[in-house]
Amino acid sequence: MKIGWLNVRSLVAATKSTAVNATIIDEQLDVIALSETWHRSSDDISLRLATPPGFIAVDSVRATDPGHGGVAVIYRSHYDCTRLSLPQLSSFEAICLQLSTGGKPFILLLVYRPGSTRPTSLFYDELTEVLESLVLQSCSVVIGGDFNIHVEQPTDVDAVRLSELFALFGVEQHVHSPTHRLGGTLDIVASFTTCPVSDVAVHPSDVISDHALVT
Repeated sequence: MKIGWLNVRSLVAATKSTAVNATIIDEQLDVIALSETWHRSSDDISLRLATPPGFIAVDSVRATDPGHGGVAVIYRSHYDCTRLSLPQLSSFEAICLQLSTGGKPFILLLVYRPGSTRPTSLFYDELTEVLESLVLQSCSVVIGGDFNIHVEQPTDVDAVRLSELFALFGVEQHVHSPTHRLGGTLDIVASFTTCPVSDVAVHPSDVISDHALVT
């Protein structure tokens, strides 16, 4: 399975929607997880334009500010999909899905933490609660999205705290290249160590948005 992760920084522009659609096809993606979509509803035309034939979109609109934030996952329709409930979150946006084909399920957690402020203790508390629920699942778990934490800076206090939290749960972070035009590694892909992730690629930024597509 090939998964893509992208902070699209507004799917609303028609050119962005069609670019995402083309990327899914050109990159032969099975799943793409999009953050900062800015869409306003599940029926938003931008979401429909981004979804190629044979794919299905699952989304979440930012409740307190429709038209900003927002996350969506677009996946091939032959996958069985179950949306998993998450605790009430206020420090980040997320979608959690269980996808399966051929009787081999895995869980995908998409995270978008707005980057206007540094992470608070609430962010780590809420992320801990989510990880506690996922570690109990009896299948592979892949976590990704725009955390807006500079994980490329080993002495950054937030990078250290996130790394320590991941280590506590046996989670390995797989992205080690800049994912933003300004050089930060803000978009990450991680998994429990029991779930192998291979061939991680960071594509150039400034193609669809100021963030890179990670596959």
